Amino acid sequence: MTIKMSPVLQAADWAKKAGELDKPYGIADDLKKLARLFDQLPQDALELDGLADAKAADLAEQMLKGDYARVAKAIADLARSLAAQAKKCEAELKKNAQAPKPAVAAAGQIAAGVQLLANDIDAAQAKALAELKSARARLADDAKKEQAAADKAKKEAAKAPKGEEEDDADAIAEHKDEAKFRGKVKSQLVSWLKKVKTEGAPRAKFTVVVLGKTWGVYLNKTAGESEKKIAKRLAGLDSGFKHCKGEMYYDPKAKVWVFEGPNIPVGRANATSMSLALKPIIGYAPRLRLQKPGEVGEDSEGADADPDEAQAQAQPVAGPPAKDPKGVEPLKAFTARLEALKPRILSAANADKVKPLIAQAGELARKGQVDKAQSLLGQVEDLLTGTPPKAPPQPTVAPAGPPTDKLAKVRQEWAAARSEAVRGIEQLARAIEQEYRDEVDQRAQVAEATKRLRALAGQLKDDLEKQLDLVIKAADAAARSTQLRTAKTRLTEVLRVVATDPLMKELDGNELMPQLRVVKPMQDKLREIAAVLG
Repeated sequence: MTIKMSPVLQAADWAKKAGELDKPYGIADDLKKLARLFDQLPQDALELDGLADAKAADLAEQMLKGDYARVAKAIADLARSLAAQAKKCEAELKKNAQAPKPAVAAAGQIAAGVQLLANDIDAAQAKALAELKSARARLADDAKKEQAAADKAKKEAAKAPKGEEEDDADAIAEHKDEAKFRGKVKSQLVSWLKKVKTEGAPRAKFTVVVLGKTWGVYLNKTAGESEKKIAKRLAGLDSGFKHCKGEMYYDPKAKVWVFEGPNIPVGRANATSMSLALKPIIGYAPRLRLQKPGEVGEDSEGADADPDEAQAQAQPVAGPPAKDPKGVEPLKAFTARLEALKPRILSAANADKVKPLIAQAGELARKGQVDKAQSLLGQVEDLLTGTPPKAPPQPTVAPAGPPTDKLAKVRQEWAAARSEAVRGIEQLARAIEQEYRDEVDQRAQVAEATKRLRALAGQLKDDLEKQLDLVIKAADAAARSTQLRTAKTRLTEVLRVVATDPLMKELDGNELMPQLRVVKPMQDKLREIAAVLG
């Protein structure tokens, strides 16, 4: 829900209609104060869709009963005095024959409009708290159902013949070996991406946790608490995220995997972000589409080629067999040679050069020109021999990690951006104190506002910089892996403050210091750090 302030409460509109008649009442100044207070109202606290768990509900309640309630009270207090002044102004202007009618009408509209605004703000809070109570009950009920479903799935898995049961999601979520955990997740994701492509195949259930550009994605028959644990672990998120569930299927015409759910973030940018989050796990960025039921979403950009498609292009279609001098069918010999090359092709550093030749060879083989196809395979072998294969992905327990020079550079740039933001916030706090130094009746609000600003600056500590230093200075691969995981957690925490804090959103280009630009530079540097950390 979104609360909007009526145009009749605009100071400029009133000043234009009343002119000098405003001086005895000071309505224009009160309207300006009202606008500033309204801008501070954290309306995002009213948005309760996608609450992930009880902890998220607690945070929402704290915001509603804390920052929201504080600003709502300040608006209500101002509304009472402003409404009284506006009514007084209206009554006195009606007795003044020379008073312009638009001013008389505007005074009455302000008196009614400001009280209506205060009522709307209080009603929105009451509605949100009622919805939050219902959400808590729903979350508790969902948790019970999901646990019951998980227990049932465990029992069914225990009954399944050995070798046929699927990996238990709860067991995967709790796996202590990070490399094996990611290996099992990869196997599950790849399996479902293939399953849903079969005509008439059942849809997969997806579980997603997302915060900004940080995504955790998991696919299974169910989307319960165990699946959420896996998604959280993949994303490195513990709280503050959006939890989404729905169904995933394949659109063969568009050649795209569709994730459809009631609260999934939609749009091309989100689809691309999710696709890129999957790439380190499954080895390629799939073409994805995110949409709500009954709608058609936008496809992701920059998707990699579908490995199944590439393999199909390289697979020749058998024609009439022709025996070579040794009695071996040429087409079978070509196919055997191609199959032997596939492992080397998939791990080749120059796979982008090799794959077109493979596709061309397959096309020639389908046309019966096996000799030419074999000749192209010879060129492929020469390319593979002359180029060392790509190193296989390293397990996360001992990764090579990000390049230290790049990490050191972006760490230094982040430190500068953070320091500049802290300075800018302090300058804004002082500007507020200076602007309202003569406003005796506003001292409490000014003190509270500057206190909140300085508390926000206090959240921008140098913890991330120190952790990045530990990554850079790690003695060995194992130590660096541990420090890298901690750095990613620190990064998520800082990003949550910079990207989601309501007060942070209002800093750049604010009314008192329109030249202030500190939030976007921090966001840019945090994205660069995320890219370097991988």
